[in-house]
Amino acid sequence: MRCREASELMSLRLDSALAEGDEQTLREHLAGCESCAAQWQMIQRVDVLFAQVDLASPPPAFSQLVMGRIQRRSLGLSIVRHGLLLLLGLIILSALTLGPLLAPQSPLTTLLRNPSILNAFIGTLVRLVDILRTLLRAIGLVWGAILSSPCWIVLLGCTLSVGLMALWWLRLVVRPAQPVTQRGS
Repeated sequence: MRCREASELMSLRLDSALAEGDEQTLREHLAGCESCAAQWQMIQRVDVLFAQVDLASPPPAFSQLVMGRIQRRSLGLSIVRHGLLLLLGLIILSALTLGPLLAPQSPLTTLLRNPSILNAFIGTLVRLVDILRTLLRAIGLVWGAILSSPCWIVLLGCTLSVGLMALWWLRLVVRPAQPVTQRGS
């Protein structure tokens, strides 16, 4: 028997789950192997130490904390369940609403039967979505660059001053011209 196998048998022996034949094999190995015998002695001492120690009792509010977590989790599951029921209701309602539109004589059915119009419509939608996605990415990049810059406060100040000057200029341009009066005539 190898020492690794003996170590596994020692663990089983502590749990009283070792067959009689394996126990005899373990005893023979321990008699001939000093390293495993020392390990067995140490394991037995640790087992005795653990047996002498009283089990720690949980804190006084432990059960309340556990029950609170369980209630919060069940509330979360309830919200998910109700959300899924709402989604199912919306799907059913959509199917009932779209049913007449997909009838054999509806304009939508005519559109779906003409592949060239449908392809043009879908292509236009795809291009619009791509443009929108590109614009959103660009806005995100610019916004991220502005906020990550250490000078964003200066940039904000410049923007505000430009805005104030534009308002002042508009006030001057939009204000009706006042007639010039001549003095001394």
